[in-house]
This record gives sequence, C-alpha cells and structure tokens, in this order.
Amino acid sequence: MMSSTIVNYVNSSEFQEVISLEALLKKIPENMQSRALRYRFPQDAYNFVLGRLLLKKALIDNGFSTQNLENIYFNEMQKPLIDGISFNISHSKHLVGCAYSLDGNIGLDIEFPRLIKKENFRNCFNALEWQYINFDDSLHTFYTYWTQKEAILKANGAGLGSLLDMDIINHEYAYFGKERNPETSKKWYLRSLKLGNEEAYGCLCVEKEVKVTINKIEFLD
Repeated sequence: MMSSTIVNYVNSSEFQEVISLEALLKKIPENMQSRALRYRFPQDAYNFVLGRLLLKKALIDNGFSTQNLENIYFNEMQKPLIDGISFNISHSKHLVGCAYSLDGNIGLDIEFPRLIKKENFRNCFNALEWQYINFDDSLHTFYTYWTQKEAILKANGAGLGSLLDMDIINHEYAYFGKERNPETSKKWYLRSLKLGNEEAYGCLCVEKEVKVTINKIEFLD
C-alpha cells in the first residue's frame, strides 16, 4: 500500500480578517510566541504562527501530544524534528503550508513568482538546468527548478551552499549528494503542487513514492 503525505495550507489574508495576531499567539507555546514576536513585519509573524498551528493540527490528527511543539529538536544540519512524524513548513505572501508524513523525511517549498533577473541566479543551477531555464522566455522553468531545489534542501536539512549537489531527473525525482551519482547518492521523489487557484509554485520532496493529499484549512484551533 502506497504511503500518504498530507499538505495542509491556509490563506493567511482570510484569517487576518477574522482573528488578530494576539489571539493566535495564545494558541501556541510561549517559546514560539517569543520567536514570532521577533519578526520585523507583522505579516511574517502571522505566517509563522499559522505554520505552527498547522503543525499542531497535524499532531492532533495523528494522535500525537501537542506537547511536542515545545520539544522540537534539531539534527546536525539544523532540520527541525519531532519523533514519529516528519514535517516541513513553507510560506510565501499569504500562503502558508505544512506537509507531514509518518513514513520518511519530506521537504516543502512554496513560492509566488516575482520579476527577477535570471542571470543573478546563474550559480544556483548546473549547465543543463540553466540551458532549460534560458530556453524559456517566461519564469516558469526557473520557478519549477527553484522550488524543487528548495524542497530537496529542506528535506535533507541542507543549506543553499548545496544547491548544485543534486541532479533533478525529469522533474520527477532527484539524486542528492556531492557525487550526484545514482549508485552513491540518495534518491528523492518530487511532486509539483497546485494550491487551489493560487499562482504560487509548490513542490514536495519525499523519500518514497507517495499519495499526496492537499487540503485548504479554513479553521485552526
């Protein structure tokens, strides 16, 4: 039976119309409240809190104690972890998403496209990727690759310095590792995500081929 991964997401603009940041803060642990209040811009703080509430929902839905929110720990690559469940949070503009799985590590990236100078990102892509990106007069190929790369990095807990340590095959799977060799590098599966009618690009990176369920969440306790 194929494993399942859930991606829950919210539109933070809709939430802001009905509930204040102050009210939302009361729904998360104090250590997370203080972190949220360190954000310079209110929107970023709001999105941070919503991301943690989506994680709280994932814990409740799968029978875990919400006490785990206070006990998140980090591996040697600073990837946040909770025993028994793999999760990843991403947000861009008014979209906040939380992906989770009970079977294998995952990474999630959400990006709204914006006008950029592609040449400023040349060093982030290998020669073949850059060829495809330049062939496309739009930014579609750029953002497809970018979200895939970010999702792979987040699944592995790696930083931007590892952007070239991967080979993306047909936008469906990738090998990640310094050698980028199928025999020695880890294989990851990629799933492009469409979140409702939003223009955002999304990508899920998983260790195993999975069934992906996407839910828009209208209410968070």
